[in-house]
Amino acid sequence: MPKNMETGKTELSADDLALLSAVFIIIGDVVALLSILKARQEKKTADAEVLPAIVAEEI
Repeated sequence: MPKNMETGKTELSADDLALLSAVFIIIGDVVALLSILKARQEKKTADAEVLPAIVAEEI
């Protein structure tokens, strides 16, 4: 992180910001993947509960 010569404060460079944005994107992708996996699991559970009820109605 380079120092700003006028204020003497440390600030983020363009490379630092690009790296941070890439990390945020990866975190978002992981959360989206977990969401998809959870939705798939819930659908399987719901189908397993509904299917016996449908078969029982046909008999």
